[in-house]
Amino acid sequence: MKFILSTLLLAFSIGSATAASFDDLPPCSKQCIKDAIKSSTTCAETDIKCACANKDKIQQAGAQCVVAACGMDVALNQVVPAVENGCKAP
Repeated sequence: MKFILSTLLLAFSIGSATAASFDDLPPCSKQCIKDAIKSSTTCAETDIKCACANKDKIQQAGAQCVVAACGMDVALNQVVPAVENGCKAP
């Protein structure tokens, strides 16, 4: 399980813990991401710039929840691709 979480955290580190819009994230992950933003930062959940600046904290707070809520397959094949573009969006 530690390897799986490490893999997910590494994948999250490519982008942000949020996507440019929560619409891009699978529904199972949205509450985890929102909770991680709230518990680990002072960012508003819609403040993408702040979330990108705090992505490491958000990743640590949200990865285990995302895996538990979505399963590893969805986390790696849907959440991670959505997250990868999060901080790249204009």
